[in-house]
Amino acid sequence: MNKNRIYWLGVLGIINAAIFFLNYTDTTQTEKQKFFLQKWIVSPNLPDTLEFCGEKILLSDYELKERYDKELIQAIYQHSTTLLLIKQSKRWKQIILPILKSQEIPDDFFYLMVTESHFRLQATSNKGAQGLWQFMKETADYYRLEVNSYVDERNDPIQSTYAACKFLNDAYKKLKNWKLVAAAYNRGLNGLLQDMNAQKVDNFEDIYLNPETSRYLFRILALKYIIENPENYGFKLYNTDYYDTIPYKTLTIQQTIPDLVAFAKSNGTTYKHIKTLNPWLVSNSLPVVNGKTYYIKVPINENK
Repeated sequence: MNKNRIYWLGVLGIINAAIFFLNYTDTTQTEKQKFFLQKWIVSPNLPDTLEFCGEKILLSDYELKERYDKELIQAIYQHSTTLLLIKQSKRWKQIILPILKSQEIPDDFFYLMVTESHFRLQATSNKGAQGLWQFMKETADYYRLEVNSYVDERNDPIQSTYAACKFLNDAYKKLKNWKLVAAAYNRGLNGLLQDMNAQKVDNFEDIYLNPETSRYLFRILALKYIIENPENYGFKLYNTDYYDTIPYKTLTIQQTIPDLVAFAKSNGTTYKHIKTLNPWLVSNSLPVVNGKTYYIKVPINENK
């Protein structure tokens, strides 16, 4: 092989190598998305700015950026859990968002509820908090949710959402910032105010928080962005994959129901469906004192 041919082959090799390494190192967002959809395990793209209730969080602060990155990665790669949350989101948005709107609470607090309970109606924490919004009994009492051996309205998605809205509005009146309100939901309003006063800071980004609360808003935001844009994070769903609301009629109850099994049968349904649609019914009976009214959902057109 003559020297000229060797020379040009060498030059060509260098050019090809340069092109390869340029392409390899220039992993653009488009490239990352391609690998992501091909089921490679890759780190997701991060925006420069996050938004919660119209308030921005700049990720130019490395500490904030890494906190969000951690929560986003964990949510993405907990495939079964996150996929189920996406599938259930349609049903619960139809129930919860109209209540938030009626109480002038921003829609993003829907994702706080998702973070709290993962849509589990009777979710119970190791501290005793319960329901979609994870109310402790003392807080439930303060916001007039009935909790006893027959009824636990913390497990009522409608009543507990109204109670949560009251807490959120009360907190906003003191904090004047929705990011801080979200942190207060986890830390407690008084605890957060103490942290802010002790550290002499007045914004979310600058507070040093306990480990659980420091994760909290970023967990909310990770689920928000994934549920609203699932395909950007490797989740492919069709319209038929989403769970829809369950058709039901509402019965007004002003007299004691001694046996919920008999009550269900007399209304053309089953005990299972009564308990599923009305998770606030704790016992197998419902005593009703004079002047008290309850509303029980009974499914219609159910498949048997």
